[in-house]
Formats: sequence, structure tokens, C-alpha cells
Amino acid sequence: SHSLDNVALWMPEDKLLITGDYAFNERLLPILDDTDVRSWLEIWPQIEALGASIVIPGHGDVTDMATVRYFTVDYLEFMLSNITRLIDDGDGLMDAYDIDQSQFMQWKTFRELSKLNAEKLFRKMEFE
Repeated sequence: SHSLDNVALWMPEDKLLITGDYAFNERLLPILDDTDVRSWLEIWPQIEALGASIVIPGHGDVTDMATVRYFTVDYLEFMLSNITRLIDDGDGLMDAYDIDQSQFMQWKTFRELSKLNAEKLFRKMEFE
């Protein structure tokens, strides 16, 4: 997830998943120095395969898998594809700041994190 020390708890008898920072709800997630977006997305199908009915995300209210997928995977895939396109086109960091993330602007922490996330992810992917 967005940090190296994330832990999740699965309670199959209740179909309850406490995700830690693997999943977010109601807010924009942060991409930190040690965030590995590709690994986060690779492990996501395993999280969904649990079939949780109730999800307690690392941030935001108790919800369901579809909601945390929207606030986590959909955002990560959006950013990954946009940064990949910029790099493939030979664009630079300043172009990453201009990615149109307006579809997420109603989320909490958008103003604080959107441009920072674009920068962090661009810098990580720039020399892959």
C-alpha cells in the first residue's frame, strides 16, 4: 500500500476486512516516498477475492469493497495511466502537475495531495 508497514485483518466468519492503508474511503490517498503503486495494484485482486461485505478502511467510514475500490484502485489506475502516458510522450514533471484530476476534487484531502501525488508518482516512474 502507501507504506511499507501496512497490516490488514480478515475475519471470514463476519466477512469483515480491516484494510489498514490498503484501502481508502471518502478521501484522496497519499502517494508517499515508499509507496509502490504497481505492487499495490497487483495485490488488490487478492483483497477483493476475500469477498468482504464490510470494509473498515485505513481512512474514511466503514463501507464495502466497491466503494474502497473506487477510492483506491480507480484513483491509482488513473494516475498510473496518466503518468505513463506523460513519460511515453517525453513530457516532464511540470506536465504531471497539470494532469486533470478534477473528477476527484470532491474528495477530502484533494487540495493537499493531488499535485503532490502527481509529483511523487512521476519521480518514481521517470527512470523505471
